Amino acid sequence: MLEKAAALPADEVVVDLEDGVAADAKEEARGRLGDARATGTLAIRINGLATPWWRDDLAAAIEARPDVVVVPKVVSADDVAAVAELLPEGVGIEAQIASESRLRSRMRVRSSRSNGSQSSAARSRRSCSDPVTSPHRSARRC
Repeated sequence: MLEKAAALPADEVVVDLEDGVAADAKEEARGRLGDARATGTLAIRINGLATPWWRDDLAAAIEARPDVVVVPKVVSADDVAAVAELLPEGVGIEAQIASESRLRSRMRVRSSRSNGSQSSAARSRRSCSDPVTSPHRSARRC
């Protein structure tokens, strides 16, 4: 599946380690992240910070060198800060805000340590439904 995703002309490929992987298969899924590639943005969705798996997921994601790490079920800015502190320079974070309602909110931010190496083409692929902040640009909303 990861090999097929690399060849797709998609703006973004999201590899899901959370809901898409059974508990007994998480270690194997982490081991396959090295095969993940994308013609556009590569995002890896880790398990939420309330689980015992998130740190192992994040370590494996960092080795795979994604453009973005997706953090589900975020309940506070401290959750985002905990992940950002561990990310290398230039990796973005998409925070999926936890909510009791069916409304799902999300926000994508660039790491404050970002060196701005992301191409303008990659930035332009983001949809207007995602608020984007960067040291070089203010939030964009449509």
